[in-house]
Amino acid sequence: MASFHLFTGNRLETLVEALADLLRTSSASPLERDIILVQSKGMESWLSLQLAARFGIWANFEFPFPNALIDRIISNAVGEKVAEDPFDREVMAMRIQALLPEFLNDSRFHPLSRFLKGGGQELKGYQLARRLAYLFDQYSVYRPDMLLSWEEGQDPDWQAQLWCRLVASSSVSHRARRQREFLRRCAENTLSKSIFPAAIHLFGVSALPSYHIDVLAAAATFCRVNLFLLNPCREYWFDILSPKSVFRREAFFAGGRGDFDSLHFDAGHPLLASWGRSGREFFEMIWEKADPQEENLFTETAENSLLNRLQNDLLHLRDRCRTGPKTIIAPHDRSLEIHSCHTQLREIEVLHDYLLGCFRDDPSLTPTDVLVMTPDIAAYAPYISAVFGAAADPCRRIPFAVADLSRKRESRLAAHFFNLLALRHSRRSAHQILDLVDFPEVMARFQLYPQDLERIIHWIEELHIRWGLDAIDRSRFGIPAFQENSWRAGLDRLLLGFALPADGALFEDILPADGVEGESARILGRLAEFIAAIDDLLASLREARTMKEWGDFFLSVLDRFFQPGLDPEPGFSILEELFHSLTATAESSGFQRPVAIDVAEAWLNDRLESAFSSSGRFLSGGVTFAALLPMRSIPFKVIAIVGMNDGSFPRSVSAEEFDRMAAHPRRGDRSLRHEDRYLFLETLLSARNRLYISYLGQSVRDNSPLPPSVLVAELIDYLQKSFLLAEEEFIIRHRLQAFHPSCFSPDAPTVSFSEENFRTALASREPPSPVEGLHKPLPLPDEEWKEIDLSQLTAFFLHPARFFTQHRLGLIFRELPVPLEEREPFALSSLDRYRLGGELTEAALAGAEPLNLYPRIREEGWLPVGAAGRIGFTDLALEAKRFAADIRAVAAGNCRVQEEFLVEIEGWRIAGKFPQIHGDKAVHHRFARIRGKDRLVAWLNRLVLDAAGDNRAPEGSFLFGRDGGYCYRQAADALNILGRLLAIFRSGLCRPLPFFPDTSLSYAEGLARHPEAPEKARQAARQSWQGNSFQKGEKEDACWRYCFGQADPLDKEFERLALEIFSPLLAHQEKMS
Repeated sequence: MASFHLFTGNRLETLVEALADLLRTSSASPLERDIILVQSKGMESWLSLQLAARFGIWANFEFPFPNALIDRIISNAVGEKVAEDPFDREVMAMRIQALLPEFLNDSRFHPLSRFLKGGGQELKGYQLARRLAYLFDQYSVYRPDMLLSWEEGQDPDWQAQLWCRLVASSSVSHRARRQREFLRRCAENTLSKSIFPAAIHLFGVSALPSYHIDVLAAAATFCRVNLFLLNPCREYWFDILSPKSVFRREAFFAGGRGDFDSLHFDAGHPLLASWGRSGREFFEMIWEKADPQEENLFTETAENSLLNRLQNDLLHLRDRCRTGPKTIIAPHDRSLEIHSCHTQLREIEVLHDYLLGCFRDDPSLTPTDVLVMTPDIAAYAPYISAVFGAAADPCRRIPFAVADLSRKRESRLAAHFFNLLALRHSRRSAHQILDLVDFPEVMARFQLYPQDLERIIHWIEELHIRWGLDAIDRSRFGIPAFQENSWRAGLDRLLLGFALPADGALFEDILPADGVEGESARILGRLAEFIAAIDDLLASLREARTMKEWGDFFLSVLDRFFQPGLDPEPGFSILEELFHSLTATAESSGFQRPVAIDVAEAWLNDRLESAFSSSGRFLSGGVTFAALLPMRSIPFKVIAIVGMNDGSFPRSVSAEEFDRMAAHPRRGDRSLRHEDRYLFLETLLSARNRLYISYLGQSVRDNSPLPPSVLVAELIDYLQKSFLLAEEEFIIRHRLQAFHPSCFSPDAPTVSFSEENFRTALASREPPSPVEGLHKPLPLPDEEWKEIDLSQLTAFFLHPARFFTQHRLGLIFRELPVPLEEREPFALSSLDRYRLGGELTEAALAGAEPLNLYPRIREEGWLPVGAAGRIGFTDLALEAKRFAADIRAVAAGNCRVQEEFLVEIEGWRIAGKFPQIHGDKAVHHRFARIRGKDRLVAWLNRLVLDAAGDNRAPEGSFLFGRDGGYCYRQAADALNILGRLLAIFRSGLCRPLPFFPDTSLSYAEGLARHPEAPEKARQAARQSWQGNSFQKGEKEDACWRYCFGQADPLDKEFERLALEIFSPLLAHQEKMS
């Protein structure tokens, strides 16, 4: 065909030169746009930059996708232009969904009835309609003849009936019919050249269906059509077979069915034969349908690297496996590397170090010269941001951009909107509601501030809010309607606490919460408004609406819950555009049947997942991270492919059981698996200096090897057979951790540049050194420290290291925050029993009846719901009464008001208050097993009171626990004992002391029982220090780990302190049963 030209070459740069020459010599008007068809935005960006570099300026051009231009040409030719195409895939899906109920009773549609059986019929109907719309859209491109035959009544199948119904209900022709009319008019030469552009240039496309080729071939009669296509081989390679295909044919002929050798099956190049099927069929269709004029523009590269040799082998159809001895590769050839890692994060860390090494070795290399692709960009995007975006050193910071993320994954607002809709499936737990509130646009809408969240979290924990908005909300889960531990129960307490004083009295069976005033009242009002909005939303989501009404509803939800700031997040425009699109599509389709929210949400989700975000642009000035997609054979100096795992690539999608194309395939049909194979081949050809491949090749559990993608395996097999390389020379296996010392060895193939990991590696090889500031004693504190409170002295001996770090170093070791509890209590935990038991014991000692506290305790949210809670509380209250009775049996009399005292000793002044005194006895009690800390508290109180010599002091001190009790006698030498303890206190203000109450008590008691066997005491101390599976040892304390590191603190000083502190205690202690 005279006006159909085919330019082929193995390098896109050569093809660009040919395109530039054509554009430079074109006789078209300067005001007429140049039309260049591309198949991806990445190719459009690259081609624009290339042409601008050659012309100095590149303007008045258009880069349509093939579908868009061909539909435009056909519409201009047949005179049928419609603003809303009823055969658009989205519109057609809704049209099919509207028709499905009419066909379910038809016996021909039995397969659909079987699919739609069971629950969720509406959602299944939408999913089925969407699949059918996709199939019909594919039929119109790959099987237009089949659709036209259906309309002529040549097939009674249910698909044909459904298609005919769609056609009959539309006044507009579909794509297949318009193409047939276009081809007829072209054949009759009844079209004007004015409807065609002066020239159509198609550049860098790897595959097109026969539909497009037919249109382009027909258009070539009226305008020039130029195809610039990448061809990996200059030889005729279209009848070669892969080794696997040759083996299958040989096995077939082995049974005496013919002479295999006489057929001369040729494998050519095994990689080209295995990966090139998609490209081979594309070229065959072009030659068959268009009879083009060809111009070959192949270029051979200098064979100075493994990558160049491999590219030239493909160019010349040369299989080194069969042409002689293996080729020797230079020892430091790094043009093609395959890296094996344990995790996705490790892959990106290794890639970061690899690129830094590339920039170091080649100063001319820039980040824009690097392309990184992966089969699953969404899975790798967080790790890319974490590694490339968090480099502390500017010298190690590589600019980058992530392309091809779906709008849903890219937009945090879109993700949060879907979380809001998903609330209908959840239990509305405390953390779910809190996560919804903790979003800038939501807080702006409800006039909340980040610091307000601390108050809300405090209320959730204090009021024991667990899940469910209220009792009615909980009943929807098929459980009894109870209000306890719900958001309504918590809000009722808070609102009542604002209106009434929190004096412990119930109002209408509701206990007012404490501390709701001032700023807390404002926060409460905003929180109550948000919970009410959630309640209204959930009620609205239970209603059925038409798809048009759902679009309007989603807009109202966006306005109700989210307020844009001065610089609005792009998600607002994305969501608004999406909701308007839903409304417009519903109007175009005429689908008016009300549907549940599940259908509308599925539509939104499908549209967002299929739409790419524009925030991460291709070729935006840094390293480009993109999805490994077809039509992206753009040359880069360095190309990296990560995530080439077994099963990840090439993609494999199972066809629908009713897919007519899969049942009867034809040449040129789309196959993701074959497209991915050809994409990998084009990627190998597009790498100019280096090709980097990585995959998860080692198990993170046991380091066992894992296979790579089949394409990588085939590449490795060819390299091993053709080149003199050991596997370890081109498969680099990395350590699990980035701070392993081998990562910094000069001999490592990829040396790490991370300063942080280097310091960690050094630290791992050196013995642990103590913290310098902790083991060099600090100066003595000021004299003001000689005036202390008894509570300070007690806090010191309960944890000397924490007292030192907090008061002398200003360090506070806080426990990690406990996640919010999501379940209502089903039984009292040990900690809750301890807290409530202590409270009930205090009430009983004060003369109150513990059983009467049930209504208040129930309202506080401690107890399980219903009879289980009442029974549990009753048992606990009776235990508390018995415990209080045991205390009263020893210490009878009323509890005295606590009075203050002052002790002066050797320049020290100790102030405090008397402990609880019943009659003439000091009482300490713990509704649990007595520990070393409890004994210390009782002993220090007894000791200070004896040293004071105050006649108000009680005669005896008693410590009661669930496992018994202790009586502490008066100490005649209290001043001497207290003086030694104060000396220890003064020493502990200068450095951390190895004194641990439970461990030290175990040692002191063991030595007191067996003074002749100190090893037994040390063993008992060691067991207490390390703990067991039932009781956590004191060594787990973060502060002690910080102060003593890996050193063993149970040394001679530990033994001395344990005896000096606990020996007087044990001497003045008597065990009570």
